[in-house]
Amino acid sequence: KQRYSELNRYASEIALAYKEYLSNEQYVADKLLKGTSEEFRDWEWSRLKWAMHGSYLPIHIPDGRVYSLAASPDGAQIAALTDKGTVVLVNSHTFSILKRINGFAPPDTTLGAILRSPIRFSSDGNEMMGLGDNSTIISLNLNNNSRQTIYSEPDNEIITFAVSGDGLRIAVITAPRHTTKDDEQLLTMRLLEKTKNSSSTTETAWSTIFTTTSQFRVDPK
Repeated sequence: KQRYSELNRYASEIALAYKEYLSNEQYVADKLLKGTSEEFRDWEWSRLKWAMHGSYLPIHIPDGRVYSLAASPDGAQIAALTDKGTVVLVNSHTFSILKRINGFAPPDTTLGAILRSPIRFSSDGNEMMGLGDNSTIISLNLNNNSRQTIYSEPDNEIITFAVSGDGLRIAVITAPRHTTKDDEQLLTMRLLEKTKNSSSTTETAWSTIFTTTSQFRVDPK
């Protein structure tokens, strides 16, 4: 009975917010939407929210500055990597925070944080991949919080990476660990393929199928 009463209250708040929206009282309508119970929010809540804000709709992440974003394969979740290395999972329909994941390396801004702070969903949406400590790419299971090292680069610094849709190939861009002002350095891109006998539970085995390098000058700024 109590739940039925709460659901009726939610429906009334949505109806009132819609009425205020039609009356051009967007501030009041937005305040009403923010006050609704997250438990009952569904398509009608997000539809009205989008209608009020148009194509631009801010999502508030209270955990810190956001350096990277990723969307799940089904579009139901948005992941945001903060400056503390925490990944915040957000419901893309209701914009409520689903969970927080720790274990990734905090973003490094020395060569551009946006480039150097990638996060990726796995093809099934059950894992989140990102950069770990000591120049590694790690995968965190979103269901049981287990951790696996996907790839490590002992001699160079990983700049960014991308994973194929089936998860069988990975492209990694690396640079020498120590770069100084006016140094000429090399960026190396490797395309790797998962080996068929890769059965390790701690680190995935890869074979290199393509490598290319390009020279660049370190910008002191």
